[in-house]
Amino acid sequence: MTQVLQRASEPFTSHLFTVAEFERMFFAGIFPTDTRAELLEGKMVILTPQNPPHKYALANYVDILPDVYGKRNVQMPQMPLDVHLEHYQPEPDLAILKPPKEQYKNRKNQAEDVLWLIEVSDATLETDRTVKLPIYAACGIPEYWIHDVSTGQLEVYTDPNKELKYPDCQFTFRL
Repeated sequence: MTQVLQRASEPFTSHLFTVAEFERMFFAGIFPTDTRAELLEGKMVILTPQNPPHKYALANYVDILPDVYGKRNVQMPQMPLDVHLEHYQPEPDLAILKPPKEQYKNRKNQAEDVLWLIEVSDATLETDRTVKLPIYAACGIPEYWIHDVSTGQLEVYTDPNKELKYPDCQFTFRL
């Protein structure tokens, strides 16, 4: 006698992680301590090790930017950012935050603390434009830069609008 097996309409299910679940996994120690990850659209994204051009660009921003925006503001490289959305906890390459630095000692960086964000993109360019850009705009980040290390171009986005998200890139230039 032949048995007919019926296939389930959805053979696989997936789970979208919340920020709370995402953080609990890390604090529980289920990942190696050197694992860097962010939560985007409820999915844990493991951040790849930085290649030399990425590290070099980020180091240059860390060195040069205090002269641009003043030494009072606070630089936070590669720290989680609370954007107040259940399924998102991005980790921008560099966040320039409102002073004083001491206010961040016992809490996460909040979207409303941000003056400016920078993503140095090599493998993440599409995500930085299509996922992070609308999120940062929706939570009112006043300025967002995407530095494409493969082309040397810098995209600068300003004046977020919650309905329209960010307008097209206001200008692009080569570094």
